[in-house]
Amino acid sequence: MRKVLNLDDELSLIDQMKGGEIEAFDALYWHYQHSVYRNIFQLIKDEASAEDMLQEVFISLWEKRESIDSTRSLGGWLFISSYNRAINFLKKKNRERVASQLVAELFTESSQEETIKEMRMRELEKAI
Repeated sequence: MRKVLNLDDELSLIDQMKGGEIEAFDALYWHYQHSVYRNIFQLIKDEASAEDMLQEVFISLWEKRESIDSTRSLGGWLFISSYNRAINFLKKKNRERVASQLVAELFTESSQEETIKEMRMRELEKAI
């Protein structure tokens, strides 16, 4: 069972993390990782991608730790970051699906045109 952080403890951990203390980051990671994962997974419904995004969110947190507002709970920042990543993932996935459908339609149209050309050539050969 994980320990519940009160706001003062969390803000203290954020300050420590901003100072480069990896133990504080680790404590924040273990406190929030399940909630962040659940937030991502509810949107994208893909376990492997959700796990990757979870790691990306926390890597981003570490990289941007100095600019994090240490007077506010970290949950909001993590929620917005994970939500934006999930939405971008879904947009990219949708663009890929649409592109794939367009390519498939092009090949289908090309195949139909080739079939029509072949039929016309056979008719022409018969006529000759």
